[in-house]
Amino acid sequence: MKDQLERLVSQMLDQGLFFGEATREFEKRFILLGLEKSGGNRTKASRIMGIHRNTLRKKLLSFNHSEESKKTSKSKNLLTR
Repeated sequence: MKDQLERLVSQMLDQGLFFGEATREFEKRFILLGLEKSGGNRTKASRIMGIHRNTLRKKLLSFNHSEESKKTSKSKNLLTR
């Protein structure tokens, strides 16, 4: 697994992905997969991932907020053209 991770990180760096973007993407995918494996049960998912369920809730809210920000930014860009 370590070799796979090293190859992935190398690819990300080669493609110019910044640290913040990479960590956000990893975190989002890790959490979504944990939720999928728990059948959507947040308490089980938080146990599987080893995080507090309130942390999971905050992370999910931040994902939703950033998705809404992207939509708002796109709308603002369209309005300012």
